[in-house]
Amino acid sequence: MQPKSPGSLRISAMARPLTWLAIAFVRLFPIVTLAIRSRGESVTLWDWSLAFGAVVALLLAFELAARRCTSPDLAYHRGLIYVGASLSTGWTLLDPILVFTGVVAAQLISCVLALTKDPASRYLRLIRWFYRHRMEQ
Repeated sequence: MQPKSPGSLRISAMARPLTWLAIAFVRLFPIVTLAIRSRGESVTLWDWSLAFGAVVALLLAFELAARRCTSPDLAYHRGLIYVGASLSTGWTLLDPILVFTGVVAAQLISCVLALTKDPASRYLRLIRWFYRHRMEQ
């Protein structure tokens, strides 16, 4: 799934960090949400325990997706980097929105694909779709 030539997919300076930020955000979403909520109201230890359990469940789900969607042609996280690079425009104001949204969507879709037959080839098609519809830089 490598681009045709090494220079055909330019990765802006912010694409890779934004991709990893989106990956971390999705996996830590329950704790981030609870931390924001705790600023306005009191949160019990039970709520934190549930949020931690949800994070563990998300980590396991994404690990399953990574294992099932990885193929010899494309590693799971490399595909997410391609998604981030494909949606990167190089514009400081637009990149966080596009890259973040695209990588989050690709991760959630990959969890669904992990439950289907032949998830690796379907994931490869998803990443190729993002690559074909990449933002012009």
